[in-house]
Amino acid sequence: MTPERRSAAALAMLAGAALLLQLVLSLRIGIDGGRGALHGLWQFLGYFTVLSNGLVAWIALRGALAMDGGRDLRWRGCAVTAIVLVGIG
Repeated sequence: MTPERRSAAALAMLAGAALLLQLVLSLRIGIDGGRGALHGLWQFLGYFTVLSNGLVAWIALRGALAMDGGRDLRWRGCAVTAIVLVGIG
């Protein structure tokens, strides 16, 4: 495995773990607030930051697993643009 693919795998695991933690916390807040798990899921999916992190995790996972290193520049460009917008906001 090349260093680039190892880095992509590490990024995918980190982003996936962060998303899983955020999902658990959102569900717990919804349930503890008496609004239910569906409300927590809706809150989780309602943030552009979460969706952007999901896109980055997906692109990194594709880069780690694909034989070409996931060199789909259109999707990478979308992910970079989304993360830059999150960082600016």
